[in-house]
This record gives sequence, structure tokens and C-alpha cells, in this order.
Amino acid sequence: MTPESFKNRPWATRGSNHAMIDSRRDGEPASTGSRFIGPGKVLAHWDRLTQIHAHGGCVPICVEVYPTGMCMHRCSHCSSRPRRDQQGLQHLDSGRLKMFLAGFAKAGGKAVLWSGGGEPTCYRCPRTGETLRDLLLFTRRTGLLQGLYTNGEALDEALTDTALDACAFVRFSLDAFCAATYRRVHGVAGFESVISRLLECLRRKRAGRAQTTVGVSFVITPRNARDLVLFDDWVSGVQPDYVYFRPEDPVAGKQTTPKRSQIKLHEACARLAANHRATAVIVAHEKFRSLASARIPGRSSCYVGLLMPTLAEDGRLFTCCHTVGNDRHLIGDISNVDPTDLFKKARVLKADELDECPVNCRGEVINADVVGALQLIDNPHASFL
Repeated sequence: MTPESFKNRPWATRGSNHAMIDSRRDGEPASTGSRFIGPGKVLAHWDRLTQIHAHGGCVPICVEVYPTGMCMHRCSHCSSRPRRDQQGLQHLDSGRLKMFLAGFAKAGGKAVLWSGGGEPTCYRCPRTGETLRDLLLFTRRTGLLQGLYTNGEALDEALTDTALDACAFVRFSLDAFCAATYRRVHGVAGFESVISRLLECLRRKRAGRAQTTVGVSFVITPRNARDLVLFDDWVSGVQPDYVYFRPEDPVAGKQTTPKRSQIKLHEACARLAANHRATAVIVAHEKFRSLASARIPGRSSCYVGLLMPTLAEDGRLFTCCHTVGNDRHLIGDISNVDPTDLFKKARVLKADELDECPVNCRGEVINADVVGALQLIDNPHASFL
């Protein structure tokens, strides 16, 4: 499908006044596409796990970077918006950020995830005028792998080419399969233009110009759940590499979707994963389960700050995306500090420091893998297969 022809598809212009998919339990299949999103990734970095075991710390595998607090959308499910509204517009200084990234690469870091916070493609350094495109080109020269989360609205031709050339993946935050729902969820119009940019990314990739994985994320809530009936037609027309369904994060610590609705949404997404094979359909089963139970798991420790801290748009490094802005989880500031020294300040968090973590924390899977690996290292019978 070309960007020009997609408007003829029924999902491009109509609303989704359809009945909600029924909530009968059909089982919970293993999602296809686990190579993109899923547990076990940290086990590919055994060097970091042995360093944690021996020394209690390591250089992070990945740093999530919020280059800017600016965003042109007003998404109803955005967990970052209250913080952005409170602190005002901020941007990372490109000079300090590049020094940090160069030091991270030199120390043995492996990847950077451009995220937000705000919308990464809106970034422009107030001092130098450098944009996200400049940062992508610089980071590629350091040898670090890159990934990008974006709403897609500002992906012009030059930035698209650079992102496809520099990034291992680009993921569009779509959250709708029709224009009416998109406006309701994102607070702005523009569904057609974003789909056009998504299709252009896929066209350039399939023309042999990139190996980048191009995916779509869908934060499902009662406000957009009716769009699931449009999924088969939409995905057959667009054909992204994967579609990732997850529940909304609590906003300001409060869960906005009732438990009963959360269970129905989970079951509906699970059925899509079971019935569709042409495109990888990935469902965040653990996140759905934790929200539906509304019980905080028994957490004894957290290793995410060692493995994947988050750099906020104000230049401060926090243990993870959920703790940005919380001084209890501040690792330090990147201003005039060698990244290696900064990473040494990170540590394993203990149970009494995790009381403010969200129920559906993305670090649960990482921590489970780390704990299992550390127990394996300590197992005196590990050699007796």
C-alpha cells in the first residue's frame, strides 16, 4: 500500500462505532515477535550479570534518553504529562549530551533509546540549534546502537532517512486504527499524516534501504478499544513489522481503567495475537495481569538502575523511566561528570525503596531474569546438567 492509496481503506476516515470484542477466555498464547519485545534479553549480557554478582554494579547496557520535554500531542494516557506541565519546557544541552554519550560508549555501553518525556523528534538544542537528526548521526559514530519511540508527526524526509540508517528500530506510538479515535486519544488531528509517514518508513525499508525494524505500539484503554475490530483490515494494509499492545500506565500513581475492564481488554488483545500470524502481534501479558490484580508484587530488589537508567530532559539521570523526577531515585547529573563515575553511583535498590514503583513496572521482567541468573551463578550444582 502506498501513502497515497491508504485513504481508500475503510479505517482511514471512519469512526469505530462497533461492538467491543467479547471477553470469552480463549487461553493466552505466547505472542509472536518476542525477539522484539519480551523477557530474556538481559541474559544476552552475561558479562554485566557476572559484574553485578562480583562487584554489585556495572556499566549500563542501555540508557533511555529524554532529549526534550516538548510534545505536540496531549495523549489521554500519557504518564509524563503531569510532570511536563509542572516543570515547564526543557531540553538537554546537545554538547553535554554528546559528551555523556561518547563517555558511555567508551565505558562499554551498548545502546541508546530515544524516548520521552516529550516527543524526541521535537528536539532542538536552544544553545546550538542541533536537532535529533544531529544526535542520531553523532551517536552512530560512537558505535552505540539506537532505538526511537515517536508519535511520527515530525518525521520529515531527512529525519526518516537518518532514523532508518542509524536505528535498530523505530516504533510509532499510534494507539488508534481510525482518524476519529486518534483525535480522541491523542488530542490532535493528524492520523492520516502519521500513517503516511509510517508507510513511507516501511516503503523505504522494503526497497532495501534499511534493515530497521518498524513497529507500532497501541496503549489500549476503554477510549480506543473499539478500534480492535478494525485491526485485521488495518494491519493487512499497513503491514508493520509488529504491533505491540499494552495497558496504560497509572497517571500520577492512580490507575484509570477499572479492573474488570482491564481483564476484558487483555483477553481481546490475546485473541488478536492468537488469530493473526502475518504480522507479529505482541501483548504485554505481565503488565495486564499486574494491573488487573492491583496487587504490588513482592519486590525485594531492583537492578534496572544498573542496567538501563533514564536520562531526563533536565540532565539528571534516574534509575528508570518510572522514577524520573523523583529525587529518591536520582543517580546524578551529567553536567561536567565522567559517565563512568556517574554510573558508579547507581546501586541495587532494596525493598523499602520500591514502595512508590507502579504496579505494572516494566522492570519486573528484567529483575526476574537478573535474580534467576544470579541464583544460577551461585548454584554449586550448575555443572551437573
